[in-house]
Formats: sequence, structure tokens, C-alpha cells
Amino acid sequence: MSLDDELARIERMPKEMLREHWRRIHQKDPPPGFSAKLIRGALMFDVQAARYGGLSATARRKLERIASRLDGDKSAPVLDSAPLAPGTRLIREWRGKRHVVEVLNEGFAYRGSVYGSLSEIARTITGAHWSGPRFFGLKNRRKSP
Repeated sequence: MSLDDELARIERMPKEMLREHWRRIHQKDPPPGFSAKLIRGALMFDVQAARYGGLSATARRKLERIASRLDGDKSAPVLDSAPLAPGTRLIREWRGKRHVVEVLNEGFAYRGSVYGSLSEIARTITGAHWSGPRFFGLKNRRKSP
């Protein structure tokens, strides 16, 4: 059965059939209070994940941190870092020259050009491959345990 056909079949299922389908896949009942819409969406994700692969390890870790935070652990970091707000200016001195980058809604402005990533700008400045967030001091090197 094609993926589109399988997703369309799930889309047409009444709630009790969705619950039965959930039990077959997960070997347990869906969580109490899950609406048909939520069960349907989760089952559609399961079908696609089985076909194409699930979440990356990074995405799973982020979701685990978010779940931890929602479960009451207020010290759990939700994301690695907060997103940069448009208008933020990043300043870096490199080899005696000051470099100023402005965060835009989409991308970064540097010396009259718009770049898609900070790494592109770091490469332009240094001529070498750099992590843009690391170059501009937004991310530290990983510390050895």
C-alpha cells in the first residue's frame, strides 16, 4: 500500500478504529484524553517514521528536555540556546578589525550583504571553516567530562 493510501485510510478511521490501530502498534491503549484528531496525527507520524525513519537523536533530546520542563523540573534547559531576536548586533574582533553582524528576520546582514548563516560570515571573515555560533561567542566548545 502506498504511503498516501495508508495515510488516507487513517484519515477516514472513526475513533474506535483509531484506538484499535494504536493498540496494535503500541501494545497499549492510547493515553486517556487523547482526541481522535491527536490519535490520528500520532498514527500518521508512526506510519511515516516507519517508512522514512523517526526523529533524529538531537530532536529526541530536545523533546525530552521540553517534557522534563513540562513535568515540573524548572531547571531543565528547554533548548540549547535562545533564538537571536531580529535587530540583535553581534560584534567580533578578528585580527585587529571589528566585525558587526545584524540579525534579520531571515538571515544575517554583514557589510551590505545578507547571509543565510553565521558560519558563512565566519568563513568570509577568516577564510577558514568555523562554526558561526562559536566564532561569535554564542556557543562554547564542548567540555570533556
